[in-house]
Amino acid sequence: MPSVNNHLIDDEAIETEFKRLLRVCSSRLPPEEVQKQIPALRRQAKDQAINRHLLLEEALRRKIDVSDEEMDLFLAQLPRQQTPGPDVNKHPQKTALDSDTIRDAIRDACRIEKLVNAIIASVPEPTSDEALKYLKESELAPANNSQDAGLTQKLIDKTRRLVRHLRQNQALTDFIAELRNLAVIDES
Repeated sequence: MPSVNNHLIDDEAIETEFKRLLRVCSSRLPPEEVQKQIPALRRQAKDQAINRHLLLEEALRRKIDVSDEEMDLFLAQLPRQQTPGPDVNKHPQKTALDSDTIRDAIRDACRIEKLVNAIIASVPEPTSDEALKYLKESELAPANNSQDAGLTQKLIDKTRRLVRHLRQNQALTDFIAELRNLAVIDES
């Protein structure tokens, strides 16, 4: 079982991440491809459980608090049945979660979301020129673009959103890498 800063990451946390990844993968790939991906998904699930713990530790270190109103809003935004519940036959003692345990888990998820939002908030908005540059470098721009005549404002706006999203993902990845470098992680 892996540990982060002397805190064990339990199998249930890893399994929750695995089921989420498996659900996403299953929605995008044929079943035979999903089966091929299972070992990689298991490794990724362990990494994500570790990353989630690191983000929670950082949120707590920064004293990020979550009001009851913020929790209610967070709950209202969750899709119904986001993750499959535990198998009652396998873990009957773990299925009877009290309301305090559930609220604590929701509060932790909200803390992490607030931390992530703070991290990506500092990412600058890409300009139209940066969007055009991205299109051209990615060879996604229309072939007939002698004076960018083929590029509509709609395409540029979509590309700006894509570039912003890529930058935000990179900022979060870099932040987590910093947390990992500062942490004591035992992945055994």
